[in-house]
Amino acid sequence: MQDVLTEKFWVVIGSTGNDEENAANATVAEAIQAGWRKTHFSGCRMVMDSELAAEEMRNSNLVLIGNARTNSVWRELDRGLGVTITGDGITWGERSWFGDGIAIQAVMRHPKNPARRIVVVGGLNLSPESFGTLNLSRDGWFRYAVWGGGDDGPELRDASL
Repeated sequence: MQDVLTEKFWVVIGSTGNDEENAANATVAEAIQAGWRKTHFSGCRMVMDSELAAEEMRNSNLVLIGNARTNSVWRELDRGLGVTITGDGITWGERSWFGDGIAIQAVMRHPKNPARRIVVVGGLNLSPESFGTLNLSRDGWFRYAVWGGGDDGPELRDASL
């Protein structure tokens, strides 16, 4: 995941959900930005999904926040990403995870430009508390991480380096 963040990238905030979902996506984006500032002493590039230029979408690495319903860029790239988020779980490729508050952070090839990568930071009902970390440049040593709600906060359900 950290490889995605070493080249030009955009954090793309979903804005096509309802007010609550859009606010949650924005809050997750703010947490990613706070982690970036803490580590790198400056901000990372952030943009609303409706404002990302087509050329930037094709030629940049992307961090997509939300899901295919709440983020129009995610929706446009959805078939190539292969992530399905439902009310009770997440499926990515051959793997599925179910349970309360399931959320995923995963890196994959950009379906419109194989030289670029996409990181999805998504789930059905997002909040910064959906994830064990949003400081992806410091803690993102994984290819994917799946989090679920636990008694004391998010629990890491599965991960791969």
